[in-house]
Amino acid sequence: ISTDNLSVPLTFHIVARFRYTKEEFGNKDVSFNIVSPSGAEILNGLKATCTMAKTDEPFMSTTLSLCLANFVFTEYGIYKVLVETDGVVYELPLNIKKH
Repeated sequence: ISTDNLSVPLTFHIVARFRYTKEEFGNKDVSFNIVSPSGAEILNGLKATCTMAKTDEPFMSTTLSLCLANFVFTEYGIYKVLVETDGVVYELPLNIKKH
């Protein structure tokens, strides 16, 4: 995301796609956290649940879209978007740079 002014609220989406094996059916809890380049937690524990139906197919997948409206970043740099499901944390970079 490029911006000239960090104080301007932004609206954006974080989209995550999950794939599970057919043995992993059931409710899946997912949490989202965002950590600033300096290490401050700026979004903590936003939670969602999705239900994976039982299937005969080898895999099933779902997509979650997190809309953050009027979000204000505090510094430029690479933020960490942490997505946790089934006890595993995935780290995604989010670069906020000066336009």
